[in-house]
Order: sequence, then structure tokens, then C-alpha cells
Amino acid sequence: MRKTLATLFLAVLVVGMFLPLVSFAADTYHACDGEIEDGKCVGGGANVKKVCYEGIVPCGKDVIIGGSGDTLIVDNRCVGTDKRVVQCQLCHSFIMIDGIIDYVLISIIPYVTVLMIVIGGIMFYFGGAKPELLGKSKTLFKGVLIGLVLIYGAYMIVGIFLSVLGAAKVNPIEDTFVDGVFKINCPVKLPKPKSP
Repeated sequence: MRKTLATLFLAVLVVGMFLPLVSFAADTYHACDGEIEDGKCVGGGANVKKVCYEGIVPCGKDVIIGGSGDTLIVDNRCVGTDKRVVQCQLCHSFIMIDGIIDYVLISIIPYVTVLMIVIGGIMFYFGGAKPELLGKSKTLFKGVLIGLVLIYGAYMIVGIFLSVLGAAKVNPIEDTFVDGVFKINCPVKLPKPKSP
């Protein structure tokens, strides 16, 4: 019972620490500022706009619209003058899921991994006096390694599967920390700008 309460407390603490970061983080996706035919934006790159949103949900609220090459995120906040309310479409659910997964894999798991390795190192250091600590530290190191292989291996397999289907594009390593591991190819149609 005591171990279950400790685990529950740790889970609530971790979620409480990271949830505000997720809910206030800014992210971007590309959308079509014109008509969509066969899953592509009519008119090519000129009609493809970058959309910046804050929080987990990318639709149903004011978003900032910019050109495809514009920098819309400054200090983890969206900046720009073209604000529009984008109604939710099916593609927004895929964008939201991709954003959550990218956040967990890029922003949370590496820090938790380092924390677990430090805890295992401390247990290993003090394992000379208590042999059971030495065994627990080795088990912790093995568990961290197996967990990382399972988490990132499964994500890699899903990414390759989606890219083979043509539903996603795997980003090169230098763009991984900017745009996430892969991008979902799903066209979002932007509303017309409001006339002044």
C-alpha cells in the first residue's frame, strides 16, 4: 500500500511539473490559404502558410498566420499580426497527437532518463556498503536502457510505417529538435482573413 501511494505521489508530481509547460508551449504547422485538391494546396507554395498556436490544441482559437518561411515563435510565444480563428478539422487531431508525442519524446524523456541514471549512479556509488543497492542500481540501469530502446524503437517503427504509407515525412536529424521527429502530411484549410 505504501509503495502504491509513493508511486501515485511521484506520478502526480511529475505530471504537475510538466503539464504547465505543455499547455503554454507554442508550436507550428503548415496549412493551405486557398483551395485543397487531392490532399494538396492548389497554387503550390505561395498558398502554404505557417500557423503558430499555443497550448496543446491547435484549433478552435486565435492562431497566428505567417509565410512558410517566417519565424513565428519568439521566447516560446507566437508573434505576428495576422490572427485568425481556425475551426477544428480532422487533420488537427493528428497535429495535436504528433505535438504531444514530440513533446514527450524530446522534452520529457531525456530529462527523466538523466535523472534515473543519476539515481542509479548514486545507488551504485553507495553499493559498496550495501550489496542490495548494487543489485538495484544494475537493475535500474538495465531498465532505463530497455525502456529507451522500447520507446524510441517503437516511435521509429511507427514513423517509418507512416512514411511508407505517405502519411508522414521523417525529418532529418538536424531538424528533429525544431520540427519534431516526423511531420504528418494532412492538409488544413485556413479561413479567409477578416476584412478591416
